Formats: sequence, structure tokens, C-alpha cells
Amino acid sequence: VYWQLAAIILFAHSSLDRVLGYGLKYDDSFGNTHLGRIGKEGND
Repeated sequence: VYWQLAAIILFAHSSLDRVLGYGLKYDDSFGNTHLGRIGKEGND
């Protein structure tokens, strides 16, 4: 039962990140995502 709750939370969290435009993070920087750069320097 707990693994199902953890799976739902993980899915909801990653879905909300994608809806807000943050996407999946790369290891080199938190602001570097598969959707592009985020943050002040990414808005050029």
C-alpha cells in the first residue's frame, strides 16, 4: 500500500513540474532541464 502512495506522489510531482515548465533535471545544473534552461539566465 505504501509503495502505491509513493508512486502516486512521485507521478504527481513530476507531472506538476512538467505542467509548470520545469521538466526533468540534468545532473550538471538544477536549471538545466530537458525542456531548456529555466531561471533568470534562461530567459534570453
